[in-house]
Amino acid sequence: MNMENIAIRAYTIPKQAPKKYPYFGSKPFFDRVIVIHCDAKSDYYQNLTTGYFEIYQNNILEEYGFFYGEISAKELEALKQNSVPVYSIEEFRKIFLYESYNLKTLCVGFDLPFILTRLCINATPARLHKKDGFSLLFTDNLNYPRLHITHGAMPYSFIEWGTTKSVSANFKGYFVDLRTLAYCLTDTIHTFESACKSFKVPCMDTNQNYFSHINRVKTSFQLYCNAKKEFEEYDLPIPITRAYTPASIAKAILQKIGVQPFLKQNPDFSKEIIGYSMNGFFGGRAECKIRKTFTLVDELDFLASYCTTSIIQNLWKYVIAESIEFVDFTVSFEKLLNDIKLEDTRNPKFWSKMQGIALIIPDNDVLPIRAPFSQKHAWNIGVETISCKTPLWYCYSDIVFSKLKTGKTPRILKAYSFVPKGIQKNLDKITLHGITIDPNTQDPFLELVEYRQKLKKIRDYFEKDHPQYSYYDRLQNIIKIISNAISYGIFIEITTSVESEPIPVDVYGITSFTQEKTHLEKAGLMFNPIIANSITSGLRLMLGIAEIILDKHNSTHAYCDTDSMFVPPQHAKEIQEFFQPLSPYSFDSPIFKLEKSNKLFFGISTKRYALCDMDNDKIIIDDEKYSGHSLGHLVNPFYDNSDTWYKQIWQDILDLHHDIMEWSEFYEKYHNKYAMQKLVLTSPEYLKWFSKINSGKDYFHQIKPFNTVILGFSNGVDPDTELQIRPIAPYIEPARHAVFEKCIDYNSGKKIRGKQYWKTLTDEILEYMRNPELKLDGNDGVLCRKNVTVSQITHIGKESNNLDKVQIFGADLNSYVTYEDNEYFERRFVDLTPRILKLKPKDVKKFGISRQTLWNVKQNILERHLEKISNKIKSQFLQLIL
Repeated sequence: MNMENIAIRAYTIPKQAPKKYPYFGSKPFFDRVIVIHCDAKSDYYQNLTTGYFEIYQNNILEEYGFFYGEISAKELEALKQNSVPVYSIEEFRKIFLYESYNLKTLCVGFDLPFILTRLCINATPARLHKKDGFSLLFTDNLNYPRLHITHGAMPYSFIEWGTTKSVSANFKGYFVDLRTLAYCLTDTIHTFESACKSFKVPCMDTNQNYFSHINRVKTSFQLYCNAKKEFEEYDLPIPITRAYTPASIAKAILQKIGVQPFLKQNPDFSKEIIGYSMNGFFGGRAECKIRKTFTLVDELDFLASYCTTSIIQNLWKYVIAESIEFVDFTVSFEKLLNDIKLEDTRNPKFWSKMQGIALIIPDNDVLPIRAPFSQKHAWNIGVETISCKTPLWYCYSDIVFSKLKTGKTPRILKAYSFVPKGIQKNLDKITLHGITIDPNTQDPFLELVEYRQKLKKIRDYFEKDHPQYSYYDRLQNIIKIISNAISYGIFIEITTSVESEPIPVDVYGITSFTQEKTHLEKAGLMFNPIIANSITSGLRLMLGIAEIILDKHNSTHAYCDTDSMFVPPQHAKEIQEFFQPLSPYSFDSPIFKLEKSNKLFFGISTKRYALCDMDNDKIIIDDEKYSGHSLGHLVNPFYDNSDTWYKQIWQDILDLHHDIMEWSEFYEKYHNKYAMQKLVLTSPEYLKWFSKINSGKDYFHQIKPFNTVILGFSNGVDPDTELQIRPIAPYIEPARHAVFEKCIDYNSGKKIRGKQYWKTLTDEILEYMRNPELKLDGNDGVLCRKNVTVSQITHIGKESNNLDKVQIFGADLNSYVTYEDNEYFERRFVDLTPRILKLKPKDVKKFGISRQTLWNVKQNILERHLEKISNKIKSQFLQLIL
């Protein structure tokens, strides 16, 4: 029996005035553009050396020039030898301010946050609702505001002018970071070179000389023009300056159609019901079921999974509904569960009934939970056999899986079904890259998937090196990005902000309460948990059905992740055929399609696996079927420039396991290489590490926002602070040389030097190999589902408020916003104190409560010092008794 604290999502409404966003009316034309590029020194401070800019008016070059910062007199003289105007950084700041603020010129560059933090004279943490960003000062002239940069997630940041007392205080500025724009249009994080390739821009010579600056800026302008042309083909109601992610385009597409958001269309919808729906929200299911054992598998993958799940459940009706109602479905849902058979799930009519939530008392039922699973600060989603004294809300599909898996109907206390009513008025047809869709009569999810298949079929008429192949491949990929973007993420979007002072927040979860927070979370524009829940729980049910089919053969899957499953080859066809009656498409293709056949699977844990073949005792890893999770963020330790270098590490892991490689050979290969990663200082939190170094220095001699550094992994403990030593060094090429340079320990601020402080790649890879599958019980071979008793329930906000940080450092106490109903704890605990006083050590032992804790609680109750008992302990006793 595993005792676990679990977390459930809450729906929150901050009690603050709505923020005013700039009204664009007719979109800005952006007839004037300034394009900037600059270089910086490769040291801690990374000050500006030289840069170049061009200003275009109606695509005609009007002004251009070099600008310079920290360079020698000889370098300056060489710069002036060119027949190009040369400006000091002070002179260029005036040009930049006049253009970008006074003339409202669009500012363009690749990685603008880095460029702008080189140009400013000072940068400090921002205040008020931009507290998690930076405030940049460009001049002491009070007629100009400061510039705010708030990092969202790699690769986008929000850039806008602050306010002044001038008449034009509402002007927020026009900025386009080309890295962000390329990501928005391709759903891929690009380098400058790869972005140019994607948008068919010849990438000119970028060698480090003054002419390379000119080439870089001219190429950047062409990249902007090509990407802008593609963006304008959508004809969206947002300007290019607000295109941050594919979700930006998805929301704008729905706005263009005329779709009104769920919360606006249903202003009186019960906040409590929305809270219950968020309680039942879980993301994808992922697990490594067979660990460290070579297993023959077929990889099955759901075709266009988000769209397919939406089509099968007819969720477009919920997107365009005039209103959505919730109706009591308790009796009918319990009857559905009692009568349900596996065969029923092959009927499309079954899936149209899965849009609902139910309150159940879990008692050895197989359901998803969000728990630490032995990780101190992380909440991970696992599908477990759980029991809980407190009733919990779950989606219909999750409860159906439990019934089909266990044969037992969970105890239903309440069930609500969601019913769409009518169709919103004034919905318009939309044309997207050659396809016209009428939202009143057609399902866009279906039409986009069908259209994409047609494009792929036309593409495949041509050879891969033919221009037409490239054209249709790009077009089908655009349709894929659009269909994925409008079919899931926008419906569960939560936006965050950080305030200087606590703001009251209404919290809706198992209970409803109000709590003050500085880190605020509120629903995004198209937020609709009914749709998001139906998609994610529907996909979990589909994976669960495949699991049940394998159960009939006393078999199991090796691995699954959201919409894919690795299954024994002899059962793959049966699983495919089971789901095929659900296919909504006119083309002939399995909806649970075969991606890879007869491959050897080797898994370590969730997200850590490889597929391979065996040829005469030689292991051959399948292309693109090896995980980069927890490896891909590391700096390439080898001498090549490949971005898939971790395939070599996987090769060595598999060779070690199969005794093809000796441990001594492995050690020799990696013990002189070091685990390190590039880190961009995107937040004030990161910059705090350097507060001792920066203290008392001017901006020129400070480590700055958006500097790139090399972060090492701990290889020891500082005896003075008893904290792990984490070396940080200036970014240099090649990065491996950093271990021999001076660096600092970011935990203590001490200056250190020596490779003994850097963790070797040998140790890092060994830790990677030892990583357990925490969601399941067992070590190697076939693992077992955990049997969990819930000991405590915590309300949390979105899964992670700083994804970049979590990916680098892992989760910590600040990774989630938690909400606690203090009054509820106090009230319920007081009511139950007579029963707590009667408890004996044997009554609490199985709930993980020690004899000493029980004694302490009883003493505080008798002495009326309930304030000395923590909420965590109170919650444990509430769970135990209730």
